[in-house]
Amino acid sequence: MKELWTMRQHLPIITTASEAVAPDLYDQIELSENLRALLDQRVKLGQERYETLLMTGNGRSALRDLLEEVADAVFYAHQLVMEKEKGYCIRDQLVEIAERLVKDF
Repeated sequence: MKELWTMRQHLPIITTASEAVAPDLYDQIELSENLRALLDQRVKLGQERYETLLMTGNGRSALRDLLEEVADAVFYAHQLVMEKEKGYCIRDQLVEIAERLVKDF
């Protein structure tokens, strides 16, 4: 696994087979109004930053991208714990998710 961490991923590509992730998620899962608003903001930010939506078949490893994001979230959740805010349960759940992802990597 260490070798994979040193390999850089390239920028996303779009093919004719690519599908937008957000609309499919919205179709499949009922989200609270607040979470939907947050996700919409993240979609907008992604469009501004990358000039495209998150797409399937973009040439990147979705598993690696997810694992890296969850790893960052573990640190943020632990920061909450250290600052005496809520976060123990969330941190522990994120660690469990990260452990499962690492096994799949």
